[in-house]
Amino acid sequence: MLVVDQRTGTLEVVATDTTVTRVVADGNAAEQLQVRQEGGTVFVRQPSGLLGKTGRQLRVRVELPTRSNVRVQAASTDVRTTGLLGTVAVETGSGEVSLEAAEGGFEVRAGSGNVRLGRGDAHVRSGSGDVWIGEADVVACSVGSGDVSVDQARDIGVKSGSGDVRIGRAQGNTRLHSSSGDVSVEELWRGEVHVSTASGDVRLGIAAGVPVWVEVDTVTGDLQSDLAERGRPGEGQEYLALHLRTVSGDIVLKEFSLR
Repeated sequence: MLVVDQRTGTLEVVATDTTVTRVVADGNAAEQLQVRQEGGTVFVRQPSGLLGKTGRQLRVRVELPTRSNVRVQAASTDVRTTGLLGTVAVETGSGEVSLEAAEGGFEVRAGSGNVRLGRGDAHVRSGSGDVWIGEADVVACSVGSGDVSVDQARDIGVKSGSGDVRIGRAQGNTRLHSSSGDVSVEELWRGEVHVSTASGDVRLGIAAGVPVWVEVDTVTGDLQSDLAERGRPGEGQEYLALHLRTVSGDIVLKEFSLR
């Protein structure tokens, strides 16, 4: 396991085919970086006294075995990982976060800064900044201010205070909310789907032939739908249940062909 406490600068963690953990630092005050090992855990710490001008230039690179667990705490640090890791937990006050793959999932808490997660279950809380998630089984994301994009996931929960929410393919239960932003899902296949906005529009793509039950509640928005009549689901047949609410936003339901 790797545990990093880095206040400023950049951190790169590389998972590779190795049996050892190697830490390399350069830039001003790199020689003051503290590294120690206790059992199977490697600790890397940037002393708090390096928060000034010299600390901003610190660059840390860690190479470690594939599927290692990683925990990072940072004040103002850009964090990047490449390769397949185990579980990855990152907490940062500000800075960009880019994590490639985590077999055991990601847990990210960010004050401000964009977050990019490639492959793995994702639990994200961000004050401000955009969030992009590639592929996951489970996504739970809450953003105060920023857009959220998920390419593909099974169960999805996203909440944004101000920002758009875009989902590529949702393959299970889905709950999406934006106070002031548009919500769109390109492909919905099955499950319970709850979507709510105050002033944003809702656009949903519905798989052709899948039975759909729709509940719509809007104050001043319009509803547009090109869905064909589908009838009730047969025994054991998958279906969609849509619960859609807007205040002033329009709702558009579009059918897409199965590939």
